[in-house]
Amino acid sequence: MRAQSIGLFILLLTLISCNNKDGYSLGDFQVSIATIILEGENSYSILLDNGKKLWPSVSDIKYKPKDNQRAFVNYTLLSDKYDKFDHIVKVNAIWNILTKDIIDLTEENEKEIGNDPVETNFIWIANDFLNIDFMFNYGAVRPHYINLVNNKTIPQGEDDEVIELEFRHNSYNSQNPKFSTEGLVSFNIKSLQRDDRDSVKLKIKVKELDKVTTHDITYKYNLGNSENSYIETPILVVASDEYY
Repeated sequence: MRAQSIGLFILLLTLISCNNKDGYSLGDFQVSIATIILEGENSYSILLDNGKKLWPSVSDIKYKPKDNQRAFVNYTLLSDKYDKFDHIVKVNAIWNILTKDIIDLTEENEKEIGNDPVETNFIWIANDFLNIDFMFNYGAVRPHYINLVNNKTIPQGEDDEVIELEFRHNSYNSQNPKFSTEGLVSFNIKSLQRDDRDSVKLKIKVKELDKVTTHDITYKYNLGNSENSYIETPILVVASDEYY
């Protein structure tokens, strides 16, 4: 699959890249998960999941930035602190990650959203995004539909301290029995913040192949990214035509 091939290619490049601790070299690079922050019509900054901010003063690519787009960024450090940024960098490549909002599941869109099995590998929060690395049974017929939903078709839980969400998958009747295709999606969860507290508890329900699982995770905000978990080594899967 194209996404897995790109992921392997990035991994190989990362393994052979140099790491010069004595200074910065144009031959060195890193690959990180980040959020693209729009600074102007065609200018942007990069917010890493560890909270560091990068200013791309040089780029090898043509990239049309979109505010709050999640991405894998391949970059080379050029200098340290600059204005409000932790580093000036040269951008070598950017691969967008599927980035979506939470949507309401209703009787009108329930069939379109689907409820087919999907396997989750990792779930974590960073930069106000819930990130899910998952496996699905792509059948090479049409792209699968991936969503994080607030299910309005069932009574809400009695515990108002917990926000219940569901990770949904529409396979469009894929006949492939193997969950061998990997995907990565980021959901903007900033709308879940409450003014009277600095964290909320999330319960993510997932229908897997032979069971229903739940993932309990605390979303902490206004405390800095260090208060939420993040992946130091990127899970190297990028958005593709296999899911949307």
